Amino acid sequence: MAIASLIQAKKWLRLELDYTEEDSTIQTLLDAAERYIYNATGTHFTSDNPLAVLLQQVLVCEMYERREATACVTEQIRQKPIVQSMVLQLQYAESGEAT
Repeated sequence: MAIASLIQAKKWLRLELDYTEEDSTIQTLLDAAERYIYNATGTHFTSDNPLAVLLQQVLVCEMYERREATACVTEQIRQKPIVQSMVLQLQYAESGEAT
């Protein structure tokens, strides 16, 4: 089960829901962000964890807005204090919140 849906991501990015031209790109970013969260925490989260949803949306937004410079985006994202804080909180999340 995914953390956030394509519809949630499009709303977060302030894109019209009927604008479908970049749906596959956004879905790829969602998948990459979900993998990033798993790699950083060792836990598979679901949409039941609002912090995981928020972190995935932040990651997708950062990657979407900077998709031309993807090589250095991951390091820039990793260094953002808000991302570091959310990853740390998810690493120590109660096991009842993770699946």
